Amino acid sequence: MTIRMTRASMANARPRPWGGIQVPSSGIGARRVDPRHPLDFFWIRNDTGRIGLMLRLLDGPPSLPFRVDLAGVDVAVRQDPVEGTSSLLLLLQDAADSDLFAALGSDLLDSTAAVGDTTTGFAVVMRRLQRWQALLSRPRHHRLAAAELQGLFGELSVLDRVLMPWLGPQATVESWRGPLGEPQDFCTGSTAIEVKALLGTGRQEVHISSADQLEASLQNLLLAVVTLSVASEDTGASLPEIVLSLRTRFGEAGATPLEAFNDRLLAVGYADLDEYHEHRFSVERFDWFRVEGAFPRIRPSAVPGGVSRVSYMLSLLACESFRSTPPGAAVP
Repeated sequence: MTIRMTRASMANARPRPWGGIQVPSSGIGARRVDPRHPLDFFWIRNDTGRIGLMLRLLDGPPSLPFRVDLAGVDVAVRQDPVEGTSSLLLLLQDAADSDLFAALGSDLLDSTAAVGDTTTGFAVVMRRLQRWQALLSRPRHHRLAAAELQGLFGELSVLDRVLMPWLGPQATVESWRGPLGEPQDFCTGSTAIEVKALLGTGRQEVHISSADQLEASLQNLLLAVVTLSVASEDTGASLPEIVLSLRTRFGEAGATPLEAFNDRLLAVGYADLDEYHEHRFSVERFDWFRVEGAFPRIRPSAVPGGVSRVSYMLSLLACESFRSTPPGAAVP
């Protein structure tokens, strides 16, 4: 796994958290991440110069409960017989991957910010590492393409502005079903929502990626079209900024909704990478359509046998008579 940062992304890069930790003559040099954090996390550098993250477990388990195979990262438990403690160590193999490793560290810290004890925190960390194992096994160096960034921005805009005021944090994150493999992006109660993001007001069509996408098993199916514009550095928001804001709100609701939100981000291939700050968007408008009756679509029952992976472009002008309003009380 080799990841290189572009000149532009390096210019906008955040200071690396292990900066200033000198290479020790032996053992490990460490700096506490945050004394306010409920777990004892340390940024570390070993005597060969490799950077990493350490979680002091105190009376934690002497070995890993299951095998963790992270591409590019060594994972182990180190015991200190003198102090009678053990520590979970994550050591990066290649410094060229430091931006992705910093994102992994931030995810572990965020996901455990509301835990009550070390045992619970260690269990959360191990679950997070399993999720990262799946992400790091993917090809394409784990970067989201421009269209994927726009799509995720659109989904999180609906989550933030429509679902959160309507459902609250726990039900909102549970309703985000697309990352878990379901045809529609959101499902709650009797309503399913499919979100499409458009960049610019000139386009009047959206891409439907399967025959199942506009065919829901629930009573109501809504199509939400989020029109975005490219924003300058002083306007709009980047995807990492929206993610940070939502993490704060989910975290205030407890560890469970925050971990569920982070799970879904990893499932769609998102990590906190510096280069994502370069893409800033503003939401121009939301358009809502009720998918029912003669709504223009290709239904699964109309796909002939032997035909698979159906996708098509849907004209929004043909959907005018199906205009609707957002669910709940929120009207963005």
